[in-house]
Amino acid sequence: TVLQKLLPSLNTDAPKIARSITSAAASFFAFFQELEDLAKTDPVTIEPLPLSDLEPSEMFIQHLDELYQCYTMQAERDIQDVMFSQLPGLAEAKEEAAGHVETVAAAPAEEAAADDDLSDIFF
Repeated sequence: TVLQKLLPSLNTDAPKIARSITSAAASFFAFFQELEDLAKTDPVTIEPLPLSDLEPSEMFIQHLDELYQCYTMQAERDIQDVMFSQLPGLAEAKEEAAGHVETVAAAPAEEAAADDDLSDIFF
């Protein structure tokens, strides 16, 4: 039977599995320690780029906005905000874009509120 064939290998396989688990746990712990050590070091300071004398094109501003929209973490957005804070025209473009987003986002919310009459949950 299958069990009779597997039992002899259990004596050798079980210790191998245990050693592999122990080794993986040790590796994970070492990796965790490295991350903790990195967190204790001073982070790199982010400073604005000296861009106050530039006149960026609309296309450049648009590309920066497209990059900004791709970021998945607020920390990434914060870095771009600091780095390009001295770029002329960027703040105005962001305010204009934010106004557009609020207007677009408000319309679906109003429609959802109108449709949310709870009649569909009653039998």
